[in-house]
Amino acid sequence: MLKRVFSLLSAQKRALRAYRNWVERLPISQNSILIDQENGLSLDGSMYYLMRELLTKPEYGGYSVYFAVAQENKDEFERRLEDRGLSPVLVVRGTKEYLYALATAKYLLTDNTFPTYMVKREGQVLLNTWHGIPLKTLGRSEKTDLTKCGNVQRNLALADYLLFPNQNMERLFMRDYMLEGLCNARIIRCGYPRNEAFHASQGRADGIRRYAWLPTFRGVGEGRGKEPLWLMPALEQLDALLQDNEVLYLKLHAVQQGSVDLSRFAHIAPMPTDRELYEVLAQCDGLLTDFSSVMFDFPLGGHKVVLWAPDKDEYVLERGTYTRMEDLPFCMVFCAEDAIRGLRSPKSYDDSALMEQCWPGETRGASELVLHTVLAEDNTNATPAQKTSYNNETLVYSELGGDLLALNAFLLPLMANGPVRLAFPMNCGVGHEEFLASLPESVRLTPLWGLLLSSIPERIEVILASKVAAGPLAHTADSVYSLERRRLFGNVVFAKIVVHDGKDLRWTDFFRWLERQ
Repeated sequence: MLKRVFSLLSAQKRALRAYRNWVERLPISQNSILIDQENGLSLDGSMYYLMRELLTKPEYGGYSVYFAVAQENKDEFERRLEDRGLSPVLVVRGTKEYLYALATAKYLLTDNTFPTYMVKREGQVLLNTWHGIPLKTLGRSEKTDLTKCGNVQRNLALADYLLFPNQNMERLFMRDYMLEGLCNARIIRCGYPRNEAFHASQGRADGIRRYAWLPTFRGVGEGRGKEPLWLMPALEQLDALLQDNEVLYLKLHAVQQGSVDLSRFAHIAPMPTDRELYEVLAQCDGLLTDFSSVMFDFPLGGHKVVLWAPDKDEYVLERGTYTRMEDLPFCMVFCAEDAIRGLRSPKSYDDSALMEQCWPGETRGASELVLHTVLAEDNTNATPAQKTSYNNETLVYSELGGDLLALNAFLLPLMANGPVRLAFPMNCGVGHEEFLASLPESVRLTPLWGLLLSSIPERIEVILASKVAAGPLAHTADSVYSLERRRLFGNVVFAKIVVHDGKDLRWTDFFRWLERQ
């Protein structure tokens, strides 16, 4: 077992070394597109619709389309794509094939995040459509996410195009992922490509009433991938209440797939995979959910949304929401009996004002609009990009290991002269969430993720370079740290950089190097 683990780690290290060489030396393939959907775990959503558009429309025939998958899903996804007549080049995340596409593809498309080691090259074009209209808080507004949002922030900041369906969501993301000064992206304002399914929905005449249940993913840390304790009892109650002409499709998060055995239930089934998720939802008569952003998508099909959160008070207290559930127009219930009654009854509430607020732009033809904007660089439907990469922030590096009151006192005079960004290793932030949350909004946060893209000999030379002022060692440090700068911050130039405290040479030497540039 240990031999296999070491073998896999060695293979990964070799792949990352190859990736670095490709980033620095290979030309960008102008007609290549890499699509990375939900970390390679999902074959549903906006990336699927963009892929389908690319593979079925003749005007895109000259492009090579790569689609990232997880190793455990490759065979299943290959079969499902073949059944739908789609044939992208499947690349397994983390392999040399994936890293080659990541390094050389002109266009990088994701609705989540690329890996922490991704370096966006000059000339590559990155589109990020994450994540849906949120009810639950994100980024800085989610106190437990203060140390975990670093790679999400980085992927949003490096993007050339971001998709937001409305201006309120744009403001929310810019604030809570602290993107001011980091992000120069153009904003595409339209509906999500995945919602096209609700406009193409066809009627059914088989007499079966279909409902969908999409509970929000709650697993974090040691609980990641585990279903909440109330889920199985709730399933048993729902199954007993459903009739033979009714079926409830359950869709758990991708990392929870297989964690619940539904074969014991007569009226509950896993979400079908022979069609894309939103194509199935478009055929459902009602949606049962709690805090998922799908609640704002589903009404586009004209059907009913029922909100049921057995752990509502606990979840809201721990996580928080942008809007109170009670203020939404949807049907809200508190037990399984009312949930089934709500799904069966006709829609009796008016959600038109909410839908107009959520989707002020066109939701039909979003795939075509997005691809035309990104591939043809037709920015008619996108906001202008900022013309400069200069950032007026003072970037302060700290490992949060000393007297936090002293750090706070150090930041105060800096704030008087303009915005401040506090960068810290993600693991150093764990346990200090209360302190981080207490900082004013003028102190923006950047949790640092990932490793230096360098070989062991290079790392040794980089360490020695910190002790030797000139010579070939300094050249190695310049090469390694220049790549690291691009990985973390793209081409952003900060007004000032200060190393406040730290013992981790991997980070302190980098920021001292950055300070000298």
